[in-house]
Amino acid sequence: ASPCCQGHSLARGKSVQSQKADESRSTAYAVLSCLEIKKPQFGFIENVVEFQKWVLYDIWVAAIERLGYSVAAHVVNCNTLGVPQSRKRLFIIITRSANKLWLDLPVMDLVPATSFLDLNMAGHNWENWADRVPATVRRITQGRKDFGEIFIDTAYGSERTGHSIHKPIG
Repeated sequence: ASPCCQGHSLARGKSVQSQKADESRSTAYAVLSCLEIKKPQFGFIENVVEFQKWVLYDIWVAAIERLGYSVAAHVVNCNTLGVPQSRKRLFIIITRSANKLWLDLPVMDLVPATSFLDLNMAGHNWENWADRVPATVRRITQGRKDFGEIFIDTAYGSERTGHSIHKPIG
């Protein structure tokens, strides 16, 4: 299961005290309904790490336990699993066993963004950015200062620069 994450995510950039955010968070209760009706032997739930900060998280976990499941929460950064992206996620393993199921995941080498980027874009004008909005010009100027001519622009949030192509993407 993967309950809607927008009401929990910091990346959303919206107030966590809105009706829309509350409606988003309430999808977590669909997991309880499914467990109560279907009674699977195990389950896997994925969400953003901030899901654990939800005011009802402990009550939600207690309800799963009350249905007869052991609950083990894991925070995993996908870049440690060979994925070329730094992305932390919450993985919750539930089982109808007396003991929690703890994952023993391998830690793999970091995979850089260059593993999937095609930097041979014939005919592309890499200098076609001077007429962009001031914030973009500042990010590109700072990104080139920090990472060289080619880097990944972070055109969202409050980022002031970019990311190196020699590391996993953000």
